[in-house]
Amino acid sequence: MSNPNKTYIIQHKITKEQFEARSGKTSWKAPGHAKNAWNQSFFSQKQVEAVGMEMIPDPSRYSPERKRPPLWSEQDVFEVVELKHETLSKLEEAVELLKHLQGRCGWNENVMINEFLEGYKGE
Repeated sequence: MSNPNKTYIIQHKITKEQFEARSGKTSWKAPGHAKNAWNQSFFSQKQVEAVGMEMIPDPSRYSPERKRPPLWSEQDVFEVVELKHETLSKLEEAVELLKHLQGRCGWNENVMINEFLEGYKGE
């Protein structure tokens, strides 16, 4: 049983970019849930290339291109990371700061803030 107080994300090992599942979800309560979401998120070569990876050769009759997306266990670009509660509170503080800055900065910065806040799903 997973610990209800733990939160996990998938992030790029080098850039630290956070992965967003096909469902739009970005955090999970167990590492296995995150890995399963990864396995369910890719269906096309375009999606795989968007995260900087390549399709895997697959001689299956179900794959007309003879390729398929990599499973979690077949990639080494992303990792599952436990979010510490200090990190979550810092994120919440940053979101509040961005809300405060909305409309008080340049147009380009305001657009970026709005896009971030629209995509942010606080728990």
